[in-house]
Amino acid sequence: MTAAGEPAPRGWPAVFLDRDGTLVEEVPYLHDPDRVILLPGVAAALEALAAAGFALVVVTNQAGVARGYHDEAAVAACTGAWPSCSPPKGCGWTASGTARTIPRAR
Repeated sequence: MTAAGEPAPRGWPAVFLDRDGTLVEEVPYLHDPDRVILLPGVAAALEALAAAGFALVVVTNQAGVARGYHDEAAVAACTGAWPSCSPPKGCGWTASGTARTIPRAR
């Protein structure tokens, strides 16, 4: 499904991207949109992927939600708070997903 709730075209190539530490600076339990800082080169890379026809899907594991530190609305606010990339030159998120798990100690 697309972000608009429409079915994605069959065979549509997609790129799945981790949010924290890959697209934005790693911030423990990120839940404040004002602390979202896009990493260098990310906006240009997303623009290039979108221009090449890829669906962009952001995924993130949010242990803070599982632990009750913040709610999913805070996670969604951070995912949509990328001023330099929301959306860059017509490139927007096709979908997003959040895992609410707590990593196990090794």
